[in-house]
Amino acid sequence: MTPILKLKNAILPNKKNPLLTKSKWIWLKNPQYCENQWVNIRRTFDLDSADPNSSLHISIDTDYCVWINGQFVYSGQFSDYPKHKHYDTLRIGDYLKSGINCLAILGYYQGKNTSRYIKGQPGIIFAVENYDNVISSDRNCRIRTSPEYQNGPIPHTTAQLGYNIICDASKNDGWTFEDYDDKNWEIPIEKTLATNGFWGKLDPRPLPKLSLSKISAGLIEYGSLNRSSENIDCPVAQTMAQDTLIPLHQTSDIGKYEYFVFHPKNEHEGCYAIFDLGQESFGYLELELTAERGTAVDIAHGEHLLDKRVRCCIEDRNFADRYICAEGRQSWMMPARRLGCRYLELHLTRTNKPVQIHRIGLKQVSYPVKPRGRFECSNELHNRIYELCTKTLELCMHEHYEDCPWREQALYSSDARIQALCGYYAFGEYDFPEVSLRLLGESLNSDGFLELCAPSVQSTTIPCFSLIWIVAIHEHILFSGRSNLGNEFAQQIDNMLKSYISMCNEQGLMESPQGSRYWNFYEWTPALNGCQKDGKAKIESPLNLFLLESFNSAAEIYKYIGDKARSEYYSLKAEKLKDTLSSMYGSSELLPTQLEPQPKQKIYSQLTESLALITGIPQKQSINDFCKNIVYNENIEKATLCNLLYVYKAVILKSDYKAFVLEDIAEKWGHMLKCGATSCWETIKGAYDFNGAGSLCHGWSTVPIYFYYSLILGVKPLEPGFKTFSVNPYLEEIEQASGEVPTPYGNIAVKWDSSNNVFYVSHPKAINPCISEEPGSLKILTEKY
Repeated sequence: MTPILKLKNAILPNKKNPLLTKSKWIWLKNPQYCENQWVNIRRTFDLDSADPNSSLHISIDTDYCVWINGQFVYSGQFSDYPKHKHYDTLRIGDYLKSGINCLAILGYYQGKNTSRYIKGQPGIIFAVENYDNVISSDRNCRIRTSPEYQNGPIPHTTAQLGYNIICDASKNDGWTFEDYDDKNWEIPIEKTLATNGFWGKLDPRPLPKLSLSKISAGLIEYGSLNRSSENIDCPVAQTMAQDTLIPLHQTSDIGKYEYFVFHPKNEHEGCYAIFDLGQESFGYLELELTAERGTAVDIAHGEHLLDKRVRCCIEDRNFADRYICAEGRQSWMMPARRLGCRYLELHLTRTNKPVQIHRIGLKQVSYPVKPRGRFECSNELHNRIYELCTKTLELCMHEHYEDCPWREQALYSSDARIQALCGYYAFGEYDFPEVSLRLLGESLNSDGFLELCAPSVQSTTIPCFSLIWIVAIHEHILFSGRSNLGNEFAQQIDNMLKSYISMCNEQGLMESPQGSRYWNFYEWTPALNGCQKDGKAKIESPLNLFLLESFNSAAEIYKYIGDKARSEYYSLKAEKLKDTLSSMYGSSELLPTQLEPQPKQKIYSQLTESLALITGIPQKQSINDFCKNIVYNENIEKATLCNLLYVYKAVILKSDYKAFVLEDIAEKWGHMLKCGATSCWETIKGAYDFNGAGSLCHGWSTVPIYFYYSLILGVKPLEPGFKTFSVNPYLEEIEQASGEVPTPYGNIAVKWDSSNNVFYVSHPKAINPCISEEPGSLKILTEKY
């Protein structure tokens, strides 16, 4: 198991703790708002002495920020299901003192379904452990609706991220400090004990708490602004987008100053400033400034600049929030919603006095992963692409895998499968993907398909993503050597596949589900994006190829967990489906994307042909001709970045096309680097795709990592946990390469240099290599440790 990392001050490893069983879930007795609800909670207590090992156990629906005696401690509820909650354990001994102490919590209840949250019931539970004393959440707390944060329905950031945030700091009355008088606050209602009633399950956080660090932004442009109008019901982003900006002269070293003073001019409505974090970053917005009470600070965030400003208003998306200042010097960390961005834009209005910005940036949030893998080669471009991809992976993993940190922060099974595959090599991290795959598995709907994202309840799902989840379970067992997920979901996988088999016709081909719930998406290309719905029954080859891949994976999963009958059953199903799909090839020697009813004009795709080759469908043509079609046939739709995993896996089956993989990676990801990318784009069109909503940091585009390890270093697991592994490096295009492949038993080290004709492999004694008989003309040296 990956060890729990020790993080500074605030975090303790989570263990099942009986203390919370004595606490109560509490909340406002008669809440005024049923969604976007912010509350202040206080619990004062008197200590004879403060235990340096004192801890706080806490869980909430949706999120929390904790202060003790006015000092910020931590924030961030684990992303979970309403009736299966998780609690954090925080170290608080450094914040306590002898005498009167105050635990202050800003609680947030979203109360509206999104792609990463399911509406539950508002409630918070906690227990403070100090020596033998336990301070619990109960009627001794005091609670109120937060006067600082705007409650109730307001514009959302995106459909995935939930509401914008509007904070009026002028209404902050010092409620987090121990000497504050809360006698006029409400007594909370005690809803239930820890696991009674609605909240049926309460477990420790399954992963380490996220690490926090600071990153500051540098000023790159500033000036005055004119605001034509402002509607209180209008999203902040829309107001900012309509502001007219008047740039002032700037110098090349503008970003070097420690602070900035902005002087509003009488002829204009305010000032603006644009700041650059230097690279794609992720975390809580932090702002420290000196300003007049009532000054409005509108804050937009984004990954790129368009017309020299942050594009904060894109269709129905609103990437901007508002902070109303208190008097004097102040600091604010925006709670609950974390930002994925590179640029921050401030619009300062409602003041005639100078505003001094002491610091703007992020409290950077990252999962404490240790990169156990290593890759380096003689081609510097590929080294830079590797760094770009590993950085992207880290930016897209927090409580679970995220598709992108800017626009959605959502967990999809297709994205997670790619992120996990690359992460096994780069990080040797097995706990994190296990938790993400479990979250996805818990989202099973009554129709036999997983929800589109997890945790969420969606009106739409993508059927093939449920099939990909089964493949991801198999790959987790193969790389980690753990059978946890296989055993846990054995019956569910069988039920899901039996459900899909019931959707098959007499030939054994699965019909694409119809209806508003089903988005038959496979690829962003026109023929496969599933956006053209006609309601007619059809059989599509990509769905059946994914079904075949899931049959193969299920057979392996059941073999690993000792279920011989089911393993043989799905092996047989796979063979029958292979034969059926093989018979569907026509005279063109290509498999149409739609099999039935046959369209007037047949469409072919790289994805379909690649899946057919990977899954071993019997072919009349040679593998060489198959690969030639995939790579060079101009009459087939080309795969976008996310599906290049399948294209590359297919063509490397023929040695002649291995060079193509490296050349294509260099061309596509090299283009991103030439354009100044600091993380991998969602598609090759970058920010300009999807009407300007293209993500510039997307986990599914980290595909090169997989091939740097599996192709250049040539290391792949053959049995679970790398108990046996293959070593078959690609030596022709690279003069020198070295790296380390993580396994549960220790790292496999691979190194060669064509100048000294030596190929070196080092591996733990507990695992066994299967080395290519002729790795070029190099002499093979092996070592066990």
